[in-house]
Order: sequence, then C-alpha cells, then structure tokens
Amino acid sequence: MKMIKIVLVILIRIIKMINKNKKKKKKRLPKNFDPNVKPDPYRWIPLKDRPGYNKKKVKKGQKLGKGGAQGKVSDKEMAKLDYKVSAEQAAAKLAKEQKAEEERKAKLAEEKQKKYKQQNEEIDYSSS
Repeated sequence: MKMIKIVLVILIRIIKMINKNKKKKKKRLPKNFDPNVKPDPYRWIPLKDRPGYNKKKVKKGQKLGKGGAQGKVSDKEMAKLDYKVSAEQAAAKLAKEQKAEEERKAKLAEEKQKKYKQQNEEIDYSSS
C-alpha cells in the first residue's frame, strides 16, 4: 500500500509540474470587435444562399455572344461575316495586290533596261 501511495504522489507531482509549465494562449480578437454585438447569424452560409445577397445584373446586349444559343451572332457581326460582302472585299484586296505586284515588276524591268543601256554606252565609249 505504501508503494502505491508513493507512486501516486509522485505521479500527481509530475502532472502538477507539467501543468505549471504550460502557458495559456491569449485570445486574439479583431480590432473592431465589440462584445456587446451578436455575430452575423448567416456567417457560415454561402454568400449566394444568404437572404440579403443581390447578384450583379448584366444588361442585355452588353456582352456579345453571351446568353444566347450556342453559335448565335448579332446582326453587326453577321454583316462582318457575310459571305458575299467578305468575298467582294477579298476580291478587291486581291486585285490591289496584283496591281501593286505588276507595277513593281514593271519598275524592275525599267531599271534593268536602264542599267543595260548604261553598260552598252560604256562599252561603246571604250571601243571608240
């Protein structure tokens, strides 16, 4: 019995020493915390499920391609994508490019002729 009492006393002292060394943490509260005010009861409910939540409303026509059926295009966009209009524009662009290319080739040909004439004239001067 004496042994059991001694062991129990030793265990109690050890437990008291351990508890003495533990420091209690200070409770950290927000700067604007007021203990008299109750916290928001909807705090843990998702925002979209709360009664006071209002979604941002988007005006119609503000974003093109949003809200309609997939593949829907507005009239302005359709005019840009219109096959006939785009084909005519492509043809006009191609004609301009071809004309510019022909002018460039003609200019190069003229420069070659001038160089050739200058070389022939130099040869003629040297031969006479």
